[in-house]
Amino acid sequence: MIQQEKPQFFFMQETKCNSITLGTIVSKAWPGSQTVAVDASRVSRGLAIAWHAQVIMLTDIHASHHFIQATYHIIGTNVHGHLTNVYFPQEATNKLEILNTLTFLNSTKIHPLWIIGGDFNMITKLEEISGG
Repeated sequence: MIQQEKPQFFFMQETKCNSITLGTIVSKAWPGSQTVAVDASRVSRGLAIAWHAQVIMLTDIHASHHFIQATYHIIGTNVHGHLTNVYFPQEATNKLEILNTLTFLNSTKIHPLWIIGGDFNMITKLEEISGG
């Protein structure tokens, strides 16, 4: 028999729904999970972190339209760290502001482990730009 690995948390960007609807959907698809979300509104399309509540505990949650950051603890262990889910805006000046905020928040972090993911909306070559 093959043992299947299941995620203990996941990040979502551009959820395009409110936190109540998202929580309902995720709890039906993933029983025992919890979510923290930023509602979609106009240009900002929503952001969320979902996690398996019997395995991971999230605390010190800070959320904005561009990121959600939390401290995590793997229950039953001494493992603690930080999770950050990002959705950066297209405009370069706004990206710098978000980067500065994340730099400040993480300069005060108390655990060395940091998991960060999401949509950074960064390009490395001009050829990557689509739509002008």
